[in-house]
Amino acid sequence: MRILVERLSNGIGDLIPVVCQNWANTKAAYRFFSNERVSEGEILAGHFHSTAERFRACEGPVLPLQDITFLPFSAIIQQLSGFPANPIFRKEMRGKRR
Repeated sequence: MRILVERLSNGIGDLIPVVCQNWANTKAAYRFFSNERVSEGEILAGHFHSTAERFRACEGPVLPLQDITFLPFSAIIQQLSGFPANPIFRKEMRGKRR
């Protein structure tokens, strides 16, 4: 799991096959994500615990901020438009029949 996390954190925003670099690693990543014994809650439990501890250690009000400067909507755009989520390609295809 450590290797998978390192690869994903080094390739934030990249597709899993790109991050994993070969079919064996890609297949292992998808197998990990589909494993019913692994849950999102269990993976994030340590993060939530550490965050709660940091909040308890603060005196006074805490202003939690969320960075939403990067939202990967490309897959959604591709599904809705039927075209790849490449703005240059979409611009070229405007007005053309699908």
